[in-house]
Amino acid sequence: MLADHLDHTPLATARGKLMLAGLLAAQGALATWAWNGWVHPVSNAPLLVLGIGAGLLGSSWTLIAIAFLGRRRRATWPVRWLVFLWAAAVTPACAAFFNSHSPATALTVGINEEFWKVTPLLLAAWFVPWSLRGTRDGLLMGALGGVGFNVIELAVYYIRMSYPQQGLFRGLDAQLGRLGLWGVDNHVVWSALVGAGIGHAIHTRSGRRWLIPLGTYLLAAVTHMAQDFLLGPVLLVLILAGIVQRTSGVSIVGTPTKAQVAMSERWLPTASGLEVIAINMVILPLLALALLRSGHEERKALAAALSGEDGTIVTPEELADANRATRFHRRMITASTARARKHIRRAQDALAFRKEFLARIGIDDRADPVATRYRARITALRSAP
Repeated sequence: MLADHLDHTPLATARGKLMLAGLLAAQGALATWAWNGWVHPVSNAPLLVLGIGAGLLGSSWTLIAIAFLGRRRRATWPVRWLVFLWAAAVTPACAAFFNSHSPATALTVGINEEFWKVTPLLLAAWFVPWSLRGTRDGLLMGALGGVGFNVIELAVYYIRMSYPQQGLFRGLDAQLGRLGLWGVDNHVVWSALVGAGIGHAIHTRSGRRWLIPLGTYLLAAVTHMAQDFLLGPVLLVLILAGIVQRTSGVSIVGTPTKAQVAMSERWLPTASGLEVIAINMVILPLLALALLRSGHEERKALAAALSGEDGTIVTPEELADANRATRFHRRMITASTARARKHIRRAQDALAFRKEFLARIGIDDRADPVATRYRARITALRSAP
């Protein structure tokens, strides 16, 4: 199905395919070299698998939320998962390579890592432009890249730091605090912000549209730098001390006892999650606003694209319902079975966004084989008993 959508993209040409292959090969070669010097993945394979599995499990609620927020754009999921896998397998090692060769890591870590986390998204935007139609797509792909990056970083820190000092399971438990609130770690927040800026620039026709992604990138990079080397550790200690003080009435200031250390370790995951909220007090409202506005824009665009279809593809009742749809609203579909209604709704969504992409590049959707196939599927589903 993904191959059917590659027409009208750079990947429809040999030059585009060679260019993408060259970029992927260059990044892959750098990542392979960096991985071998980073954690020796072959000899550490069992620990790496354990760390990655724990990170994915801890991030499951984040992945579920991303899937829900992107439910109307099901055709883009192959691209999204490729972004996720590339962000996990390649970009952390590339970022680690440049971090290790930076003359001032404290100043460059944010600039370096926030760039590498969104490189898979940038490749998707250039080579598969229909997969990134606006703010929401960019935000979700950026968040997926952040999850992949965070899971791998957790596994690597576990192998290099926690496991040698604390053992198999205590070392893993120490690193799980990096997942923040159910997998919504700083890496997820920052790359979601940068992705939202990139998606906004693609959707906007203003001549200065690239100021938004530049601004989001700089905000994420500066916040990242502050979190790693100044503000983050201070906030974490203050939040942890406050939690321990409130729950036990004991201060951990000064030289803590063994009992106080144990209590601090117990509350560390909670404190880490609250620190994510505190360090991103400016960014989180921006992401919430981006989600609200992009959801409204997505519903409006879907209804507008469906309005040009005849009554066999979109009935008048279905179109009226699409025009008055609100947040969390499931569009009404006329069909004989629940299964048919579900698949008609999905096909209509895919058709609408396909038409929007074709209109953006000046192609008549009536001559497009992909759009024609969606219409044929809807017609077949309506006539099925």
